[in-house]
Amino acid sequence: MTQKKPKLLSSVIAAFLVVFFISTKAPAAEKPATLKQPRNVEVFVSGRDGYHTYRIPALIVTEKGALLAFCEGRRKSRSE
Repeated sequence: MTQKKPKLLSSVIAAFLVVFFISTKAPAAEKPATLKQPRNVEVFVSGRDGYHTYRIPALIVTEKGALLAFCEGRRKSRSE
């Protein structure tokens, strides 16, 4: 019978902790002062900058929030 008391006690403590953490609210995230509307920018346009075709575009966001755009450029045609 002494073995059941520690299990019961640990179950009660676990239940209390669950209720406690569910009932506490996390602080609300701060909203940015102003939200800017996104704008469209044509980065890779066929025929520009000496390239006939741009292929396989990709975007990456760095840890600091910078946006990197890159792709493959074909100078003479879609296949070269």
